[in-house]
Amino acid sequence: MVLDGHDRLAAALAEGREPPWLELNRVDPAEAAVVTRLVVDRYLELEEIIRRHPGTAAALTILRQRFGTDLREAEHAEARTRAWPLAGGTAAWTRAAEEWAPGRLA
Repeated sequence: MVLDGHDRLAAALAEGREPPWLELNRVDPAEAAVVTRLVVDRYLELEEIIRRHPGTAAALTILRQRFGTDLREAEHAEARTRAWPLAGGTAAWTRAAEEWAPGRLA
């Protein structure tokens, strides 16, 4: 099923059905690079603080694990998405959807 907007969502909910979801997100490489740099800087800052104190090997392990998670999240940081009306309206959208996903329209 291709869910193409508010009307189809409203119709599915009105029928008591939960529609399947496809979420499209845009990842902005420039924005991801900025966030990644902040994550790296914060990691280095915390690592330096932890290393000043003896017996902090466990804290460093936790910091490193969190660092990996934070980097993955930064790499996939969602950016603002935009949409404009499609020239040709619903008919154009239906033709385009059928070209990209033949036989998949609900």
